Amino acid sequence: LGGCQPDGPRLKLKYLLDLERLQRRRSEEIFHVRSPGSAAPVAIHVSGDSGVAWSCGGSESRQHFCDFPDIADISIKQAASRDGGPVENRLVTVTKADNRVLEVEFATLREARSFVALLDGYYRLTADAQHYFCREVAPPRLLEDLENQCHGPISAEFAVNKLEAAGGAPGLFLLRRSPQDFDSFLLTVCVQVRPPGTGRGLGGTVTAAPGGQRGPGTCGDGATGTVPPATRSGRDYKRCRIRRDEDGHWWLSGVARRFCSLRELLGTYGHRGLQAEGAPMRLEVACPPRPK
Repeated sequence: LGGCQPDGPRLKLKYLLDLERLQRRRSEEIFHVRSPGSAAPVAIHVSGDSGVAWSCGGSESRQHFCDFPDIADISIKQAASRDGGPVENRLVTVTKADNRVLEVEFATLREARSFVALLDGYYRLTADAQHYFCREVAPPRLLEDLENQCHGPISAEFAVNKLEAAGGAPGLFLLRRSPQDFDSFLLTVCVQVRPPGTGRGLGGTVTAAPGGQRGPGTCGDGATGTVPPATRSGRDYKRCRIRRDEDGHWWLSGVARRFCSLRELLGTYGHRGLQAEGAPMRLEVACPPRPK
């Protein structure tokens, strides 16, 4: 294009070609490392499209190692000292499901964690959203969800399907993040339905059972879509919102009492119970996310 007349169409073509070149390079990250016990430089290429590959020195020839779902384990450990003194170098070992291993040495712990965090993130994106390989680089939000047996921002319909698959017994509940509000959580609880003609379906006023502080409120998350108000087997599913304020206190929408943690809130109402439209709502057995 250098010898062409710089008119509009050719400038647009050059822009698109440059954009394609930049996009292709931006989607890949390169880590300059070395083989353990050797000074030979190695480049590790990580791309969302092609997974993990490596090349020696400045060679353009790459050896593909794995796609992200093939990763079985990742570990970080301190490299051995060559002179007996302290070292900052770290060995990272990536193990595939077929037991093939890629082991490389990073100059610093920061670089090693950056590499592991990248693989960790791609694995959650492509294989299992509830999994991490190294706790040191796991997102705090993921650790919080695993501690509280909380699902991600799944829909109400998906939550009910999971409860049904788990047996759908009264008292079975599922905790999930709100798809709309970052600081809100949603509780879907299986309850025994009222006699025909008296049930009102999903949603309704929630109050604390005797012994707890009461207050008006409504269930529901504002999510789009509908959920069957009651199943043929005599079960219904109620939805309640749990909120968190700026000070880190938790409360159930419609109930005045605050709690210091989400686990404390669930434990308290698990013992005392709740009421939805006059029907008892028990939190007996959690339906946690399952690793794939």
